[in-house]
Amino acid sequence: MASGGLDSTVLAYWLREKGKNVLPLFINYGQHCTKTERETLERLLPTEYVESIRTVNISDIYINSKSRMIVEPNLWEDDVSADDLYLPYRNLLFLSVAAAVAQSEGITEVYSAFINSNHAKEIDCGVSIVSWTLLS
Repeated sequence: MASGGLDSTVLAYWLREKGKNVLPLFINYGQHCTKTERETLERLLPTEYVESIRTVNISDIYINSKSRMIVEPNLWEDDVSADDLYLPYRNLLFLSVAAAVAQSEGITEVYSAFINSNHAKEIDCGVSIVSWTLLS
């Protein structure tokens, strides 16, 4: 999975260093910054991966969400809190999409990276829930 953020960019370079074949998966979940994320991904990703970026559109899932990840805030006027960024099961949804794409393509490994900040209340990206979900 690749978004152009620090976590997925570092992961892409680490995978390249390890000699892994990479299918970068960009997930459009309706985030207000989709275009910027995609452009950043194309700019920062190792050049040999850019042509193989696969985009999956799941934006209908959060179409009625009030999350500020979906509805762009005016940062000059709106007081945005961590609670305003919450999207239910976002990371588990991403991992499920990535696993489905991987299995359909005959890919046996899925990689994802998470920054330990949790400003968006990402209760579904801890080691315990990811390990339980994927290994159960």
